[in-house]
Amino acid sequence: MNFARWGARFGLALLTLAVLTPVPACSVEEEAAICTNTCRDADDGFCDDSGPGADFSICALGTDCNDCGVRFCTNTCEDADDGFCDDGGPGSDFSICEFGTDCGDCGVR
Repeated sequence: MNFARWGARFGLALLTLAVLTPVPACSVEEEAAICTNTCRDADDGFCDDSGPGADFSICALGTDCNDCGVRFCTNTCEDADDGFCDDGGPGSDFSICEFGTDCGDCGVR
């Protein structure tokens, strides 16, 4: 048996397997982008989404993207990933956390 030839083939098979193995997606524990212009006062020159640095708090986080920039959702809610959407947004089960802080259960808003 030619071990050099076998080793070369086996090594190529391992390399092929490594290349074809899928890389896991980012977890929802990492931040996800929120950026829409659905706020009624979007694109008026003032950041209205109540996030950090906002001029006003009349709209939900991430809904005045042109004025505020991209916002992010996180899993910082104390009840994140419990199977219930807890951020008080559209379709949520509960309103016990800030909007955008239960990304695992509510998804990117």
